[in-house]
Amino acid sequence: MAQNNPDVQPAPAPSVDPGLITLEGVLDKIAEALIVSPIANKKLIQQNQKTFRDGILKIGRTSGENLQLYQTDVAANVEDTKSTNNDGNNPQTLQNIVDSLEGFMDEVVIDILTFSDNTLEAILLTNQNFTWELTPLLTSIQLNDDGSETILNPLNVGQFTSLDLVKNTINPDLADEFLNTTIYELLPGLITRQSRIDALFQELQNLIGDAPDFLIENGMVGDNFDPDVYSEMHDISTAQDGDPEIGIDEEESFITRLNQNSNENNIGKTIQSLRDTCNSYLVDIDEQPKEPIDDREEYVNKSDGYLKFRSLNQGIIIRNTNDNFIQGLNPEPTVREYLTTGFTVTMWVRFLDDISQGTLFNFGNPLREDNPFGFMLETYVINGDDAVDPTAAHGSDPNRGDTWSDIFSDGNKLNMSWDGGEEPNEGFFSKSGGERFVRLVIREGNNFLRGSHIGAPWYKRDDRVPQFGKDYNEYSGMVDYDHEFGLMTNTRIPVNYSEWYFICATYNPNVMEDASHTGTTYNDYNTIPDFWRNNVDKDLGLYVNNSNYGAKCKVEIISRSDLLRARGFKVE
Repeated sequence: MAQNNPDVQPAPAPSVDPGLITLEGVLDKIAEALIVSPIANKKLIQQNQKTFRDGILKIGRTSGENLQLYQTDVAANVEDTKSTNNDGNNPQTLQNIVDSLEGFMDEVVIDILTFSDNTLEAILLTNQNFTWELTPLLTSIQLNDDGSETILNPLNVGQFTSLDLVKNTINPDLADEFLNTTIYELLPGLITRQSRIDALFQELQNLIGDAPDFLIENGMVGDNFDPDVYSEMHDISTAQDGDPEIGIDEEESFITRLNQNSNENNIGKTIQSLRDTCNSYLVDIDEQPKEPIDDREEYVNKSDGYLKFRSLNQGIIIRNTNDNFIQGLNPEPTVREYLTTGFTVTMWVRFLDDISQGTLFNFGNPLREDNPFGFMLETYVINGDDAVDPTAAHGSDPNRGDTWSDIFSDGNKLNMSWDGGEEPNEGFFSKSGGERFVRLVIREGNNFLRGSHIGAPWYKRDDRVPQFGKDYNEYSGMVDYDHEFGLMTNTRIPVNYSEWYFICATYNPNVMEDASHTGTTYNDYNTIPDFWRNNVDKDLGLYVNNSNYGAKCKVEIISRSDLLRARGFKVE
């Protein structure tokens, strides 16, 4: 039985002079020559016919399956138009050969050559003393691993159907014994819902065509993208209504892309209309979330202003008018209460550049050579272009004289081996040519120097204070100082010249710093920054408020913006 494709609307036959040579005419002659040749038989015809099986177009039909017929031989044998004869240096398609023919259709001769067993040997086309072998263009069979064959391009006999002369003799008496003589309408077998969905998406993929090349520039459709040119080479509406000499053939065209380009046959049958239909099912996906309303209160300063120093090291002296010293800051060596009670220094600071440096607060001078005592809170800047002090670059190491940026920028460009096992990866010198730090240094009663430097993945914390110009093994006769690379582990100030920072410097004499530098504790935590800030339990490895281990000196900062955000205020 035969069945027309329900999804293909019949189109009017093309108005072409029947005497001219056309692709349709050539394919028609090939089909006629094959059907009257010795190779034609019922089995061959059915093997090359097309049918819809489980909603998908298949090659090869059984007697009980519907035959898929097409209005034209071009549509029935579309695989022929896509094949290419790659033999030789001038590959050709069937369309190329037809275009080269001259004269009229009655001058085109098709010859079918067969072997002795009536199987196909060759299909020849002759025109005006020129002959082409068309076999590779008209049929293609794939040999499978199991020895079976799969037809990729069916032979051009799929439009024919064989008629079987069959006569069935029925004995009515025997039929009554087994058959119910009440006849009901017989319904065809049902296709499952999943099979219909699979067939829909398969057919959509076949009919939608390739997406346009929008020539995207800076995230936008390029100015050179021409939707009309795309329509000519894609849309079925344009193929039906446009110039037949321009664009794409109707049977090779696809679903019209835009509503504005659809003809009467395709109103509501465009990619755009399909998209519009789908949109109503996807409102929740397409919905843009509303921007949250920021109803936080804006902070209003409580004071009228602030005390401004023109530069670092310019400040005020704080003293007690009723005594020789401020309570808790007795400088006498036998007293010095601050070494027992500890202390905290806090202040708001805004740094206006990455150059100025000096003391923010000091009591005495813990670094001087003559009678050093007291403590200091200072800021310093390391310029990335400055060379590391020649006496401080790993002794006789060839890296002597390299700049701070060369050594500490991400990527380890000098391929150095680092004490902590990892290379610096903090983005040093990536936002500015200089890095600013703040540190607290104190001279204890035993004349030992303590600092707020910490460990880092690339630096095992030393109990000596890092200082400019000091090497691993060079302390200028003083055992107080460590290699100057440790200066990069002090509290780092972000590069933001308009931001205020609250600095809190603390000395806690109860912290067991010396015990932190011995045994398993030091081996486990020598490169862990938060351990040296007193915030990691040495036994459990968990974060705590105060572990009593780490460094006695600690400097912490918070920006004004972050502090106000934490308190629930709006910050621009």
